[in-house]
Amino acid sequence: MVEREIFFSRGRSISLSYSNKALKRREDISSEGYGIRVVENGGLGFSYAETRNDVEKSTQIAKNLAKYSPRPKFSFPEKKDYPRIKLEDEKIKQMDAKELKGIFEKVKEGAEKYSGNAQISIGIDSDYISIENTGGFSGECETTSIQAGVEVMDENGFGFFSNAFSSIPDIDEFYKIGELAAERAKETKNPRKIDSGTYVVVFEPEALDDLMDVLLPSFSGDWKKRKISYLHDKIGQSVFSEKLSIHDNPLMEEGVNSQPFDDEGVPSEKITIIDKGIAKNFIYNVEVASLEGVSEKGRCSRPSYDSMPGIGFSNIVVDPGDLSEDEGDISVVSFHGAHTSNTTTGDFGIEVNSAFLTKNGKREPIRDFMITGNIFKLFKNIYGIGKRQRKLGTFFAPRIAFSDVQVVG
Repeated sequence: MVEREIFFSRGRSISLSYSNKALKRREDISSEGYGIRVVENGGLGFSYAETRNDVEKSTQIAKNLAKYSPRPKFSFPEKKDYPRIKLEDEKIKQMDAKELKGIFEKVKEGAEKYSGNAQISIGIDSDYISIENTGGFSGECETTSIQAGVEVMDENGFGFFSNAFSSIPDIDEFYKIGELAAERAKETKNPRKIDSGTYVVVFEPEALDDLMDVLLPSFSGDWKKRKISYLHDKIGQSVFSEKLSIHDNPLMEEGVNSQPFDDEGVPSEKITIIDKGIAKNFIYNVEVASLEGVSEKGRCSRPSYDSMPGIGFSNIVVDPGDLSEDEGDISVVSFHGAHTSNTTTGDFGIEVNSAFLTKNGKREPIRDFMITGNIFKLFKNIYGIGKRQRKLGTFFAPRIAFSDVQVVG
């Protein structure tokens, strides 16, 4: 018997870019197509088609390829109920470039509050997916998002801020995105140098979001299967600070990555990956779960219809703690260099371009220093976690302070 899955996606995006006091780029992109997977004689094959008329041809290609990819324990998700959640905003779906430019002007107004030199990117996305398979699953969902990112240079001060929303918020929220970047640029003018040493370092939520790019890959079920994850044999062990709990939750009402089911049709549910310092779960799609012989799944992600299904996180949620706002020696707002980290070992070195030093009750801007260490040791040595969560698109988290952090001035 031949089993088949048809994944259809249709997407549209509009984006604007602004620098040197002028709009530099306008893009309006639409795409749609079909991803086809076939299971035949215990093998799994994939192909894709750009039109419905080519689906059968692509099915035959997938059947031919199935013999080269044995997956004897693989089967498509069966029919199940999934949560009904509204994730699309009609205003975003109907928005054109002219309307987006009006929102852009509000961001620009805030970014140029102090006449700083601003770079702005703003865009909207509207996506529809449907999945049908011979296992009985049939489902569809629509999602929308609008996002804006701002960098401001004010003399030698630098400010950055970005956020994303699944529906259009009050227009003043877009002014605030630009204004916050402008305020930070003003606050960080004439930064001082800092001595090398160990400090209590606080990562603000926007910086912490980037730091997660170093930590989270180790929770991939594929990495666990290949034993390249530091955590591959540590589930159930206390690897991190007992203050730390992190969840992956695709059902957050305001989460930009929320979905009622994943990109294979597995109903969405919250997964705890760290609970009070204990490594709890890896995340899987159906294919990797079948290879590992585990039942956990539900985190399939496809960048587009012509991409093989992979594994991806949805919305990351960090539980709050009891850290007061004035604790910590250094507060890091933004950095770069996380992409150079060794995500296998966890070793990292990042260059901080916006931060503050608190000394004797005074808050001074500092910049151009390095923070080095190991991501697993860092999250083991948590000094405290803030009381208030902030929402940044797909990331919901308070600030986190870490002890004994190595700073290179």
